[in-house]
Amino acid sequence: PAQNSILFWSWDANSQEWVELPSMPQSMGLSYRVYGDNLDSLITVAAEGEIFICDRYLSHFCVFDVLSETWRRVDIPLAARYLDQYSPSLFYHRGLVHVLRHRSPIPRRLGYGNDHMAYDTISEVWVSINGGLPRHTARGPKYVLGVVNHNGPDDYLMQLEKGERGASSCSVHFYVRRDNSFGHDVAAWKKPINLPIRYDAFDQVASVAMP
Repeated sequence: PAQNSILFWSWDANSQEWVELPSMPQSMGLSYRVYGDNLDSLITVAAEGEIFICDRYLSHFCVFDVLSETWRRVDIPLAARYLDQYSPSLFYHRGLVHVLRHRSPIPRRLGYGNDHMAYDTISEVWVSINGGLPRHTARGPKYVLGVVNHNGPDDYLMQLEKGERGASSCSVHFYVRRDNSFGHDVAAWKKPINLPIRYDAFDQVASVAMP
């Protein structure tokens, strides 16, 4: 492959082997870049039969179609680039690729709930979404579940936010999507569930379909 190209592999659960897929063409406009000792990171999310990939600057999506094994490019509008955010995240739910931001535009504000933009994979248009979701979020069969920090931002913690402040308690909250908004479920039996571990112990969450 060409220098600085991005290789693409998938795990075949049946054969228990890694399978090489078509590498991302340089025409997609993304490549790994090394600044000192830091490798510039990419953000990805699976959306049914496609995989959406972008850099943390949200310049554009590189979209891989799993069935046809082809690539296409999707522009990201300025309104969805969030220049005030260090590291947004992607979340897919019911046909929408949400470009989430986890910190208020007001410096040092805590908590989730920021309005954001989402890409409609069916109509191929961008829509505005009221509200937001925490960084550590996963889809369930009925609800979207997110881990909320009780004493700090619902996001990856910066070094100065770790320690006593970042070692706070946390809980799982339940969310439902209503039209173009995300909000807490109001059912009394879906109150937040406190977790027995510290928030700064989280690196990533995922949902697993049990047999």
